[in-house]
Amino acid sequence: SYPKEMIIKEIENSIKHGCKEIWVTSQDNASYEYNGIKLPELLNEISDISGKFFVRVGMMNPKNVLPILKDLINSYKNKKIYNFLHLPVQSGDNRILEKMNRGYKVEDFLKIVEEFRKNLKIQLWTDVIIGFPGETEEKFGNTVKLIKKIRPDWVNVSKFGKRPKTPVKKFKQISSKIISKRSEEISKIVRQISLEKNREWINWEGDILISKKGKNPGQWMGRNFAYKNILIENKENLLGKFVKIEVKEANYSHLKGILK
Repeated sequence: SYPKEMIIKEIENSIKHGCKEIWVTSQDNASYEYNGIKLPELLNEISDISGKFFVRVGMMNPKNVLPILKDLINSYKNKKIYNFLHLPVQSGDNRILEKMNRGYKVEDFLKIVEEFRKNLKIQLWTDVIIGFPGETEEKFGNTVKLIKKIRPDWVNVSKFGKRPKTPVKKFKQISSKIISKRSEEISKIVRQISLEKNREWINWEGDILISKKGKNPGQWMGRNFAYKNILIENKENLLGKFVKIEVKEANYSHLKGILK
């Protein structure tokens, strides 16, 4: 972990130079600790920096979120922090999680999601690994059930690939054909849920930060308070600006809006 003072100074400098979106990123943000300062305190100090900007908190391991859960939710209540939670579960089966040495159970993951949703309108991303050694049809089915239960906004689906010199290599491997079939099945479910979740945003009005150009000329991509990806069209250069929009359409990957 980097010292808090160094992080704050870097952000202050970036904002002075016109930066509007700050990413707090690492392999596991929830494990941040330096001289007794943990992630919630760091986010509070970042939020206290003057200026109009958003903060995106990156991936966090459920095991390390649990001890700071209450304070973390309170930090997220600041309007500068995107209501965006990237919480990888990896599997919906506790026996597989144990084999993976993840250090948490499905119930822990559910508790975190439930508490965040109770307090905030949060966008939830998670990750799953398909085909980990020992994943039977029943255990894979538990992952599918979990995804259907929590209905995340997005799921990064990865196929398990063995790495040399890891204990997993000695376990019996699942055939690539089965892994591909399961991966396809869960990806289809994910896209359907994402589409349904995105449709809930139709008619939403509010400010978004234009963070990049779209694929075609005159297209711009922006993010709202929940880090939802929104496409708008306008001939002016809107990059780095806050604009008021209304959402009119949705597909599984993004929303489409018009300027108000």
